[in-house]
Amino acid sequence: SEMCIRDRRRVHGDKQKEEYNKLRIELLEFKREKIGTQKEKERQNQEQLDEKRLMSNVELKRHKYITGQKTKMHEDEVLAKLNQFRQKLNSTQLKDDDENWMNNRLRFHIDSAKAYSHFENKEKMDDIRRDEEKAIMRGGTQVRRPAGEEDQPRDVKMDDVVSIDKLIKMTEK
Repeated sequence: SEMCIRDRRRVHGDKQKEEYNKLRIELLEFKREKIGTQKEKERQNQEQLDEKRLMSNVELKRHKYITGQKTKMHEDEVLAKLNQFRQKLNSTQLKDDDENWMNNRLRFHIDSAKAYSHFENKEKMDDIRRDEEKAIMRGGTQVRRPAGEEDQPRDVKMDDVVSIDKLIKMTEK
């Protein structure tokens, strides 16, 4: 029985060595052939060129026509799917279905129209604060309003301040 166990271990060890050697040979072949690399692509291209050299002119033309048809058919399929998708987007049935995933709209915290107004408002507020700080440093108690926010006299009508003719001239410029 002790001999059987030694024989089994030896056989098992031999199998492992064989498997290791096979894997090592495959790795060396991979390194030499570089399967999946540029060298492999070049080899495949060379094989295709060799096949084309064996073809007659008629066969070459037919092969070129068939491959051209395949790409043309593929383009037609993609364009058909695109048109189908566009029709689906514009369909009234889709617009009526509130639970459809395509009716969802992205909502952002800041709308694109208001995206930069935050910075403009911040700059205005910074200007106001700076003016206030300057006025306080000078010892003044009155704080000036920023340009464009001056009080208009309340008893004067807007027509008296700016005539319609002046407004028309301003728009023509």
